[in-house]
Amino acid sequence: MNRLGLIRFTPHYRTVRWGGQHIAQFKNIHLEDTHVGESWEISSLEGMETVIAEGPLSGMTITDLLRNHGEEILGKELHERFGEKFPLLIKFIDAEDDLSIQVHPDDKQSNGCGKTELWYIIDAQPGAHIYSGFNQKLTHGEMTRILNERTITNVLAKHYAQAGDVFYLPAGRVHSIGAGNFVLEIQQPSDITYRLWDYDRRDANGNLRPLHIDSALQAVDYTQTDFGLARPQLLDDRETVIKRTPFFTVTALCVEEAVKLEVSVNQSFRVLMVVEGSGTIEDSNGNTAIISRGHTVLVPASTEWVEIRATDRPMRVITAYIEPIMLS
Repeated sequence: MNRLGLIRFTPHYRTVRWGGQHIAQFKNIHLEDTHVGESWEISSLEGMETVIAEGPLSGMTITDLLRNHGEEILGKELHERFGEKFPLLIKFIDAEDDLSIQVHPDDKQSNGCGKTELWYIIDAQPGAHIYSGFNQKLTHGEMTRILNERTITNVLAKHYAQAGDVFYLPAGRVHSIGAGNFVLEIQQPSDITYRLWDYDRRDANGNLRPLHIDSALQAVDYTQTDFGLARPQLLDDRETVIKRTPFFTVTALCVEEAVKLEVSVNQSFRVLMVVEGSGTIEDSNGNTAIISRGHTVLVPASTEWVEIRATDRPMRVITAYIEPIMLS
């Protein structure tokens, strides 16, 4: 039995004004707070490090895991590149209210780790929308005027979301999650967000939430012309590549019977996130686990393969890893 088999972490649940109760319902758990907006599934960010939930390493933080088993978890090249910092941040997001209009810096602007991200829409209420990119060409000066006039939503590309939609949001793209969306987010491990507009909302003390106009205007990439929206067709018992980037590769599975994934061939870990159904997972070392909707599993890079078998069909699984060949 491999000591580093299938690893699950205890999530961090973040309470925010725009959050709701969907995360508890989705995971079939009880949460005391009724405004949980985020479930941080895997994180090595300081102060938000996830902890191994079960097994012989139970209670160990992800940073300690990488300190002691970094090459086995990440793979040789990724370990040399990222060290004790897990190179992805995985979240579930429940938007009961509109999130702010925001933008994230890239690696250069953030002096290290930017915030490129991808959203997989798990569920969307009727009329729920996503803002992603502009609906026209703009300049820095025009953006400044628009913000002063408080009309930024007029120039954003608005997409009415559907379950299964995928939005790729490279650093520099202005965006927002609208009310009624339940989202899986895969991103670079950064929590830097610059707010451009927040609908004049106030915090619990009655103060306007701060904006970050100067930093945001420096981070906006006015050259981006696509909206990053895709509607991939998932085929039964096959793996579909959703997005391949230097920051992460994301794939999707629709498991009716069984799917076998090669892991070590990519020289990277795999993160598996179950968004529908339930089943079992077995790895090449004989480790097994029952997995169901809302579960996130980290598969070490040293694992040759995993096989996922569906019991509650269809079972939909999103996976993420990093291809060393894609790193710049």
